[in-house]
Amino acid sequence: MKAFPQRQPVRFASRMERPGRGFGRPEGPKMQREIEIDVSKDIQVFSNKRFRFFNTIIFVGVTQTVLWGYLAYFSFQFLQDEASLEPRTGWRDSWLFKNKYRVSVCLVCCLAAVAACVFSLSYPIRSIKQMWLLKGGENIRLETFSPMSLGEYSKKVIKVPLKDISGQLARVPTNNTIPIKVKGYRFHFLMDNKSGVFHEPNLYDYTIGLRRNLK
Repeated sequence: MKAFPQRQPVRFASRMERPGRGFGRPEGPKMQREIEIDVSKDIQVFSNKRFRFFNTIIFVGVTQTVLWGYLAYFSFQFLQDEASLEPRTGWRDSWLFKNKYRVSVCLVCCLAAVAACVFSLSYPIRSIKQMWLLKGGENIRLETFSPMSLGEYSKKVIKVPLKDISGQLARVPTNNTIPIKVKGYRFHFLMDNKSGVFHEPNLYDYTIGLRRNLK
């Protein structure tokens, strides 16, 4: 029988940098370092299991949206501006000016409802639940918390090439949250450095955590 050659581990070459301040990017001399990782199968790099925390955010956000929406309806329907004894002419006699306080309170409540809704839906979908380096070492799979369904198995899956991911902060204890920039997305994905677990910290530092030019 013909013998097949064994799969060789993929070698990741990166620059080992000194810890720095600010954005965690070092200054000064750098030295080259190589690591060899066997990526003959998918490797889990990071995981975050704060399911109850994100479920609470979604529940509170939906509750606040309903509450502020009801307050907007109540203020527009039942609040009355104080009647003025002085005659009004021109734009002061318009309906909008006569009901300026009622309309103002209604707009503030509507803005609060929209803000609560947007935050409760956007924050979970930006937070990384799991991160995998796929077989071959050229692609990354990101799993974020889904805002449309509660529970442990709710997630949104994104698969992107490794070259399209850029780490914005260094993985140091002082950075509680690490933003990850993915090409094609305007917002940053967030990694919880405090509650999350890095299963392969060196692999992350020399592959995903590097800052790349995504232009």
